[in-house]
Amino acid sequence: MNRKGFYLFLVWTTCFFNNAVTLTVTEPSSGITWNLHSSNVVEWQSVSTDPESVEIRIVNNNPAAFGTGFSKKIKDGINTAANKYTIDSLPGCKAAKGYQINIMSTAGTILAQSAQFAINGTSSTNATTTSRINTPNVAGPNLSVSAPTAAASSGANVLKLPEKIVSGAAISCLCISIAVGSLLIN
Repeated sequence: MNRKGFYLFLVWTTCFFNNAVTLTVTEPSSGITWNLHSSNVVEWQSVSTDPESVEIRIVNNNPAAFGTGFSKKIKDGINTAANKYTIDSLPGCKAAKGYQINIMSTAGTILAQSAQFAINGTSSTNATTTSRINTPNVAGPNLSVSAPTAAASSGANVLKLPEKIVSGAAISCLCISIAVGSLLIN
């Protein structure tokens, strides 16, 4: 391989490996409603270059639900390769919209974040109906997730950031490769 080809090879392999997809939260997904008093499952996809263990944290930055925000560690030391963790209880949480799951490194860096979801105040298996004479049945609260806001559809969602970084990095690598290639050809 000549020197020019070697440099192009280095540029392309660097771009390829820097754009490898890493940890991605697949559940909870957008529009999901968790139950406050039931087990809930977090699922993710990982690759061999991800850390061996991670921490799961639940957050909510919805000012209507938590004025100053909410962040609670669920569990640390979770085997990343398991790609799944069942949360048995949600202490400190309340029925509200705008929750997200953060999968974090042991150093406290967010590696992946779920889509926003809601938590319902009743368990689906324990929901009760109260009836009174001459009155309609009254069921427990039922929260639903609203349509995406302009901020979410404009790319403000943290989950969109890695895709944009990958796309931006790929474009940058392509431009660098073209520039290096044209310099080497001349």
